Amino acid sequence: MKLCNCQCKTFFFAVLIGRLEVLGNLLPRAMMCSPCWAKICVIRSIYLSLLLCVLYLTGCGQRLPDRPSGLPDTIPCTLTITFGGEKIEDVSVLFTPKDKSQPWYAGGKTDSEGKVRLKTGGHYDGVIPGEYTVSFQKTGQIELDKNDMPIRSYSLIPFKYTAGQSKEMITVTAKQSVYVLELDGLP
Repeated sequence: MKLCNCQCKTFFFAVLIGRLEVLGNLLPRAMMCSPCWAKICVIRSIYLSLLLCVLYLTGCGQRLPDRPSGLPDTIPCTLTITFGGEKIEDVSVLFTPKDKSQPWYAGGKTDSEGKVRLKTGGHYDGVIPGEYTVSFQKTGQIELDKNDMPIRSYSLIPFKYTAGQSKEMITVTAKQSVYVLELDGLP
């Protein structure tokens, strides 16, 4: 793309390298030359689009925290939950270690098939082998207000399966890493 011989060329390079003090001085002059201004806008749009694509493909720089040195090896573990024979989604699952000296909890949330892939510490795939108490949580809301505002939330899981109350136990071993639990009772 060829720019005219005005000061738009300097403006174009200032846009590319992000020199704000140069941009501030040249912006009014470049805007007066409409063909150059249109070319600069197109080039800048392409530049920003490429930048956004790179950020998207790299995950915007977010990554998992480094694996802590004290974290034991984990075993991939999945759990399927049914309630009254139906698979239920969006249930939060928490594996609390029976051994109180083991500080690593595991958990996750069920998908539309009622399955959850458990993660230790919320980030690291799998579960540390051992015995766990399994608790569940899923809430709903009753709309009682005349403005259809939710007034009160309630548990969709029976109280006997909630944290601190659950008696469900699972022992995770290298030989067994796929589990199915059937919940029963009234919420």
